[in-house]
Amino acid sequence: MSATVFSIANQKGGVGKTTTAINLSYALADRGVRTVLVEPDMLDITARPDPDARVVARLETGVIARLSECGPSWCALSAGGHDGWAPKAALWGVGPGEIVE
Repeated sequence: MSATVFSIANQKGGVGKTTTAINLSYALADRGVRTVLVEPDMLDITARPDPDARVVARLETGVIARLSECGPSWCALSAGGHDGWAPKAALWGVGPGEIVE
């Protein structure tokens, strides 16, 4: 499976980058693709759902990632050709008590 990478960038603030990313996430959800947005900058994506696991990628704020599953605390996701796990609290678009199988 090939990945499609969208980049929404502008050095100036207040030009609609976040709004565009959120709207893109909703459009993907309408097509059956479950996505989340990365909230913190340079979020470590790990090989397993463990904070001490090997880091496989670092994602910037606003990255839209495909969600595959979520447990109580961690979610499996893929972005830019990287697959791994992130703390659920660091993601926008999945509820704190939501379990995704």
